[in-house]
Amino acid sequence: MEKKFSSIKQPKSYELIFNQIKESIIKGVFKPGDKLPSESDLVTQFQVSRHVVREALRSLQTAGFIEIKQGAYGGAVVLEMNFELLSGALSDMLRLGKISISQLTEVRKSLETEVARLAAKRATTDDLNKLSATLIEEPIMNFKDRIKESVTFHHVLSLCSHNPIYTIMMDSLLDLIHKLIIIVKPEKEILPGKVTHKMIYEAVRMKDEKKAVELIIEHMSKTASELKKYEEKYIKENFNKLDEQKTGLNEILKSFRYNFDHVNNYKTI
Repeated sequence: MEKKFSSIKQPKSYELIFNQIKESIIKGVFKPGDKLPSESDLVTQFQVSRHVVREALRSLQTAGFIEIKQGAYGGAVVLEMNFELLSGALSDMLRLGKISISQLTEVRKSLETEVARLAAKRATTDDLNKLSATLIEEPIMNFKDRIKESVTFHHVLSLCSHNPIYTIMMDSLLDLIHKLIIIVKPEKEILPGKVTHKMIYEAVRMKDEKKAVELIIEHMSKTASELKKYEEKYIKENFNKLDEQKTGLNEILKSFRYNFDHVNNYKTI
């Protein structure tokens, strides 16, 4: 007899608890900064074992809904949802070799083109003041500080689009791409200078959508091209070193992952 139906899988207890708490957070019953009931209270309320409650809390932490703090004043604290979940997923895909730096910069170029157009169209006076404040006049000598300056400008530019989805996606890509710039250690400056940001700001201020888009495309194309060169140079140099030791491509990837892990806690936003 031909089988027409699939078997029914009963959800695990911790999954039911996970879903209930998640829905409470989404509906605003628990807000960012609030502490969830203690493990003991949750055990009593759900009528399950402590192990099941802990499994549900670990899943909520992995999903980015809560942070589990230790100590006398510890517990499960609700987090503000932000770009770090998406950034973490992209980071993992990059380290697994599922996506490339070139693909990341290609997506960023596409996103930021629309961000620039919407910013020129929608930016308010308050938005312009905030964007202007990112244009630091004095020279910044420290490389990582220059990265932060660049990230801040593009983050605020995304806010000017008045579309939070663009901001989340942009922040995720910016965080990841600029960490990669730290890894490849470019010999010359590949980040835009103050003049470029100033020109983009002026286009947004004048509500010149076409000019804003043209400037972003030029800027993104140059940055992507330079970053690709250094990515290839990084791989080639490491391959040559490792080849002499009779090792393979997997060792190159390990080297890259080690370096990425080394800067993964560096906050750019």
